[in-house]
Amino acid sequence: MKFQSFLNVSNKDDIQADSGFVFQRLLAPELIRRGHQFCLTGPVPLDIDGASHEYCDLGSNKLEVRFKFDWDEISKMIERQQPDVLWINQPELAAGFRSILCSLGSDAQLLTYIHYLPIHQVAEGKVEVDPSLNNGQLGLPILLAVLGSLNVSDKVLVQSQFALQTLLQALEAFRIPYDEKKLHLLPPPFDPYMMANGENGKPPEKSILYNHRLYKHYGTEFFLEVIRMMEDRKDVRFMVADLLASRNGSRKKLGQGYVEYYRSILSSSPNVSFANNKTRAEYKQAIDRCRIGLAAHRKMAVWSMSAVDCLGMGVPVIAPNFASYPEFVPANLLYNSIDEFKEIANTLLESDKSWTLASEDSKSKIRSFSPSSITDRLLKVVE
Repeated sequence: MKFQSFLNVSNKDDIQADSGFVFQRLLAPELIRRGHQFCLTGPVPLDIDGASHEYCDLGSNKLEVRFKFDWDEISKMIERQQPDVLWINQPELAAGFRSILCSLGSDAQLLTYIHYLPIHQVAEGKVEVDPSLNNGQLGLPILLAVLGSLNVSDKVLVQSQFALQTLLQALEAFRIPYDEKKLHLLPPPFDPYMMANGENGKPPEKSILYNHRLYKHYGTEFFLEVIRMMEDRKDVRFMVADLLASRNGSRKKLGQGYVEYYRSILSSSPNVSFANNKTRAEYKQAIDRCRIGLAAHRKMAVWSMSAVDCLGMGVPVIAPNFASYPEFVPANLLYNSIDEFKEIANTLLESDKSWTLASEDSKSKIRSFSPSSITDRLLKVVE
C-alpha cells in the first residue's frame, strides 16, 4: 500500500516544534517496515530510509496553509505518486483534494487528519469559533470547511475522545449531515527518543517546566497566575521551553502580539528562565532537568504531545481535569481548582517518594501510544 501525505510545516526553522512533522516522522518508519511505501509531500523531507519526498510549498502561516491550493502542481504530484491512501493534514482543503481525485479518476482513499479543531467552545448547542483564527472574521468559514471535510473524506482521524465528542457537537449544532463510521481515533504516538531509560534516579531540582506555545488561547494567563502564586517559594524555578520562539514574519503579523507580550513578562520575572531547545537533544535535556511539567490550561486541548514528552521522560505533568487530559495524564495529577493545583505541586516538590511514584505512573500511562501500536491502529482504519 502506498501512502502519500501532504503536510505543511509551520516553521521550518524549528522543525522539532511542528507536531505534524514529528507525528509523520514516527509513523513513516513503522509503515515502511511493514512493507508499505510512504511519500511525504511538503517543504521538508523526513530523512528516513525508504521514505520518498516531493517538494511542495503548502504555506507558512496559519491562514496560508488553510487556503493555499495549487491545483495543477498538486494534480501532477498525485498523478506521479499514484497513492493508495492520500493522507491530508489540513481538513480545510479536503474538498480540493477530493476534486482532484475525481478529475484524475483515482480511487485512492482520502484520509483526513483533523489535527486542530478551530473551536473555542461549544455551550448549550452553540459553537464559538477559535478567536486565534478569526482574523478578518475568517473563523467561521474555516470551521465550516473543517466540518465539511467529513462529507468528502473516506476516513477522518481525530486524536482523542474529547476531540471526537466536540466534533460531533459542532456537526449537530450546524446541522451538517455526516457518517459517524468515517470517524476514527488515532492518538499521536510518543517519541521513543523522549522516553526515560529504566527507573528514574534522584528527583531533579525544584524546577517546573512549561513547554507550550505562548499563545493566549493556550492558557498562558494561567501559567502567569501560577508563577505569581509561587513567588514566595524562592527554591522553585520555572523553565520555559518556547517551542516557536523564532516565528517567521508572516506568523508574527497574524499572532496579535500575544507571544511577544508574554515573553516580555516572563523575561522580567526573576524565577523564570528560557531553555535553549533548538535541537531535539537540547529539548530532552531541558525536560530532564525539571521535576514537574505544567500542562497548558487550554479548554480545547485535543491532545498535547508536549505533555506526553514529559510523561515519557518520567516527569509528572500537572494538568487541568478537562479536555483530553484525563485520557493520558494519571488521575492523581489532575486538578479542578487552583487550590488543588497548589496541593499537587507542593506534594511533588516536597516528597521524593510521591514524586517517584508519580514518575512511574506517568511513564506507564502512555505506554499504549507507542509508534508501533499507533501504526497498527492506523492500518486497521485504511485496510
